[in-house]
Amino acid sequence: MATLTVTNTENIVLNGRQQGSTQTIRFPNIVDVYSRTFKIPANTLTTLYTTVDATLTGGAVFDDSSVKYVRITNRGTEAFVINVICQTANKNSAYEIQPGQSYYLYNHTNSAFADDQDAITIAEMKSSLEDIDTVKGFCARASCRVELFIASTEPGT
Repeated sequence: MATLTVTNTENIVLNGRQQGSTQTIRFPNIVDVYSRTFKIPANTLTTLYTTVDATLTGGAVFDDSSVKYVRITNRGTEAFVINVICQTANKNSAYEIQPGQSYYLYNHTNSAFADDQDAITIAEMKSSLEDIDTVKGFCARASCRVELFIASTEPGT
């Protein structure tokens, strides 16, 4: 087992004063990393990875309770959209990532909720969070390159 250390640093001096900061996050007990860079064809919804409620994992399939850190980076020249899917509740969200930018996900159990009916209420935020089941990518204008990095622990830890 290993500890993944992720450091986020903002470095900006505004009006002669340092405004940035550094945040270090440590993820202990990591036993598996999945790293891949690949091309997503234009106008094709492509599965980046899936999670399940079981220990039968492999390839780009992970136990949702064991996923601790995910980085999705746009390595192309066109924007692309990630689609985070919670199949059990039929809830989806989408986010556009510009070239050179990254999107981060951490916990995959009880961590996402989308509502197309109205604003999400405080009660829904307390009780309606769902497991992330699938993350897909889509490039509307042209093909794009995506880098995916996932770190996970043993299922159930």
